[in-house]
Amino acid sequence: MSNVAEAPPLSLAGPVSQLARRASAVVENLRDSARAARSGERREPLFSISEAAELVGRTPAAIRDAEKDGRLPEPPRTETNRRVGYTLAQVNDMRGVFGTRPWRKPEDPCAVIAVQNFKGGVG
Repeated sequence: MSNVAEAPPLSLAGPVSQLARRASAVVENLRDSARAARSGERREPLFSISEAAELVGRTPAAIRDAEKDGRLPEPPRTETNRRVGYTLAQVNDMRGVFGTRPWRKPEDPCAVIAVQNFKGGVG
């Protein structure tokens, strides 16, 4: 007989079950997002104020000033008072307010755009 005390058996039941629950939650979230995508639900992209400013051709400060003085509507905000983002329609409205909407003269030639997709095979 040895005088060394034996260590209690190691139990992995707690950590393994926690990991299994987390993995199940991740899989369920993936399933939900796949179902939403298949249901035809499309989410419109949102642009941050910096991205919107770049698209409009102005600075974020100019957009904030236009919102403060009423030329542009205030954007929706989260519970933490952060801007949700701007839709493409709102960006185009900003272009109208700032006079930066892209346009062509009637005598300008039509734009020809070619798109090619190299995707092949089956899913």
